[in-house]
Amino acid sequence: MLAMGNTCLFLDVWPLHMFYREFGLQRFERCLDERTQLRGSVLWPIGDRILFAEKKPEVLLAFRAIDAGSISEGVSLLARHEQINILQPAMYNDPAFEILMRANQFAWALHIPTGSAREIQLAFANPCTVTGANATNERFSNQPLANLADANQRMAFVMRAAQRFDDLLRDPIEKYSVENLPVQGSSIRLRDAAREVSEPLCRSLRRCDACDAIAASRNIAA
Repeated sequence: MLAMGNTCLFLDVWPLHMFYREFGLQRFERCLDERTQLRGSVLWPIGDRILFAEKKPEVLLAFRAIDAGSISEGVSLLARHEQINILQPAMYNDPAFEILMRANQFAWALHIPTGSAREIQLAFANPCTVTGANATNERFSNQPLANLADANQRMAFVMRAAQRFDDLLRDPIEKYSVENLPVQGSSIRLRDAAREVSEPLCRSLRRCDACDAIAASRNIAA
């Protein structure tokens, strides 16, 4: 479930970032709706819950904010898009998955010896950091009834993590631990899969200014 949700999230968000970086905001705005023409060409296992490239206001608002220099606002809007528009229907609305996550949180917080319960956290750095300290991380909650499937609780966690990450990158020492975090094999595979979506699209638009050039990318194999 986690792998599926993260794969869909990556395939949705990565091409948006690559397109914006390649062509800028003006063409991004003009061509965003044309992404729907890629439906059926992209491996999208949650099509029964949310369509690929479904139009959501947070996406355009986020990149407008980023382009205007309001990075924190852009991060907040993109986080909301990722968590609410993609991951919520992809996995957190699944009753069985919610029960599993809640049971894990309950057992971990109360130190129930299940042998499998784990703390929900986001690690930002290697266990071996520049200072020799433990890995820097952001904890979801130490409360037994905390519910990661609840969108409001999860968004609060995500925004704390985003702020923590920003603080670490501004630290003259700890930023090296964050920047040098190794990329795992699964992340490499996700990155390569997403590139299959973004790069042919960029090549098509590089050859032609018209947005309908995206139609030439329908045969993309994700």
